[in-house]
Amino acid sequence: MASLDVKMTINGEPYTEATMRNEIERGVMEAMINGIKEKISSVVSPHEAQQIAIDVQGSDLSSLSLSVSGPDEIVSKVRAALG
Repeated sequence: MASLDVKMTINGEPYTEATMRNEIERGVMEAMINGIKEKISSVVSPHEAQQIAIDVQGSDLSSLSLSVSGPDEIVSKVRAALG
C-alpha cells in the first residue's frame, strides 16, 4: 500500500533510514512498518488509507506506541485490525 505513510519518532527525533544505527535495527523497523501496512491494507481501501496518519513514537525500539488519526470510521477499522 504505497499511499499509507507511517511516521516514526524515537526519543523525540524523527526516525529515518539515516538515523538507524545498524542493519539489524533497519530490518526490525522495516518489518514493523510492513506489518502495520499489511494489517491496515486488509481493512481499508487505498482511498481510505490516504485519509489516515499513523505515528509511532517511543523512547527506544522496545517502548513504541502507535497512534492513528483520521476520520473516526476509518480509525476504528484500523485500530481493530491492529489489535
